[in-house]
Amino acid sequence: MQLEPSRRWLRSCGLTIIALACLVAVDSRAAEKRSTDSAGAFRPDLPRNTWVQVEPESLPFVGGGSHRPQSWNKLVYDSVGRRAIYLDRWSDETHGHTIYANAVLAFDPAANSVACLKVSNWTQQRKEGGGYHTVPLPENEREPTPCDRHPYGNVAFVPEQNAVYLSAGANQSALAGELRSHAACRDTWRFDLAGRRWTKVASDLEPPDSLEGVMCYDPANKVIVRLCNDGTQTWLLDVTKGQWRNAEAENNPRCGKAAAMCYDSKRGRIILFGGRGRDNPLRVWNAPGVQTWSYSVAEHQWQPLPDAPIAGRAAGMDYDPSRDCVVLHFSLEKGKPGRTLFYLCDKNQWRALPERADAAGPPAPWHGLAYDATRDVFIRASYSPESRSTCQWWLLRPELSETVEAEPTAANPVDNP
Repeated sequence: MQLEPSRRWLRSCGLTIIALACLVAVDSRAAEKRSTDSAGAFRPDLPRNTWVQVEPESLPFVGGGSHRPQSWNKLVYDSVGRRAIYLDRWSDETHGHTIYANAVLAFDPAANSVACLKVSNWTQQRKEGGGYHTVPLPENEREPTPCDRHPYGNVAFVPEQNAVYLSAGANQSALAGELRSHAACRDTWRFDLAGRRWTKVASDLEPPDSLEGVMCYDPANKVIVRLCNDGTQTWLLDVTKGQWRNAEAENNPRCGKAAAMCYDSKRGRIILFGGRGRDNPLRVWNAPGVQTWSYSVAEHQWQPLPDAPIAGRAAGMDYDPSRDCVVLHFSLEKGKPGRTLFYLCDKNQWRALPERADAAGPPAPWHGLAYDATRDVFIRASYSPESRSTCQWWLLRPELSETVEAEPTAANPVDNP
């Protein structure tokens, strides 16, 4: 009488073992390729100041499914695993297909591969008359995970914990008990990259809700800096204690909706660029901006930097310590190649790629740029404007001596990918 259940149990165990073996094999293969890589050896043929698209291998995921790239997501560099981490949409029969990010993906430039590390335990529930809700799966009781959402710029990597942090975001379809819409996404989570597991950060205080927000890790002070409430408040997350607090910063920039942030390691400061600014007379929520600021945690104060020559929003942005510059990439027109700007920190000066070099670059929807110091390349995530079935991955190796003076633009079209 017990034979058939036993067989089912053994078969289930066997499938689990096979799945784990596949994960180990994938990780081992990627690690082997990474071990032979170095900054000097990686793509020595890569032309300077030219965006080069690569076509990485998609590694198999135990649960099946496929990557369905969306917008409103951020790319961060994992200096421990030497790869780029990206939050985006993973679609399968269990989780459905929506516009909200639900998965942690990893792009390894040396192995030229993309792997899905984790899919959250939420799914799509169709509504009568059309539309859908985002609701938790039963598995979410056993293993809690963050509700699917647009993370915008609210993602940061903390190397000493080998963890990615996610805070806030947006999902107007969310349905989580008494929480509805974006209220289900006001929480903060930590993703352990080694164990591939989410943990909710149990802070006594939470920053105010802020759509299209942005944050960045300050390793010198062991805090994540987050600009909230249309740039009127600065909040800090102590990653050791897991507690948020209002920094009560002086001179909050009052800009930053759909802005970009990065950490200037040479000066120990956060740099902020773009997004809707306080000089926007109509307060149009998706208007681009030129304002650039720096923030010192020690002095709890913001300082203005020279405005960018071109207004932007939803930019990809990171700091390059070897060249002591910030690299920006953003759209001027939806679906078209964007512009690449360089802020030279020591000279307080803006430069740009020649427009002809940008002409073949990524379409640039939202936050997707990270600097890989190990291989001296910037990594950009994007997708084709004709199809969202395939994510595009691009590489850029700058040469500042060949940049040009950035010509100011009188006006920019609204970018709402």
